[in-house]
Amino acid sequence: MEGGPINPNEIPRGPSARPSGWRRVGLAVAVTALALGASCGGCAIVGLRASAEGSTFAASTVSALGRNWNPESLIQRASPEMLMAMPPEKLRSFVQFVGGRLGLLKDCQDVQNGPWQVFVGTNGVSVFTSHYCDCRFERGPGRVSIQLVRRSGNWQLVRVDLNSDLLVSEPPSSSR
Repeated sequence: MEGGPINPNEIPRGPSARPSGWRRVGLAVAVTALALGASCGGCAIVGLRASAEGSTFAASTVSALGRNWNPESLIQRASPEMLMAMPPEKLRSFVQFVGGRLGLLKDCQDVQNGPWQVFVGTNGVSVFTSHYCDCRFERGPGRVSIQLVRRSGNWQLVRVDLNSDLLVSEPPSSSR
């Protein structure tokens, strides 16, 4: 350098050692997106696995219930939510009514998986899964739809729906 004072405007400047405000925002957005993506991916894996496991529990529930219409098999598998909506006395009446209208279970098609949801809360992970299967009973066909919850590795029934024309039509006369 040749003599004379240094002009501060002429000093070459390199990249700043500290990120600018926009870089910080970009970095925060990237980290957040990565965390959310990993979280969603984890929930998807948990949900898909749970749905597959839930179909096995649903099939065993349909079989246990429809083979002899024992309300206790339903009550033992019921979640607190189900028992609050339909106490054991009402579940017993429901099972007796449905069993009387449909007759014993003859066979069912494979259980089909429906939507699932994963919730992470203060008590851990809860997975809700939905399943349905078409069945043949002594007196005709019906569809059983089941919603399950898995908490702490245990499966429970949240809801059981039976859909059949036999449930809304007049039962056959037994005096013939």
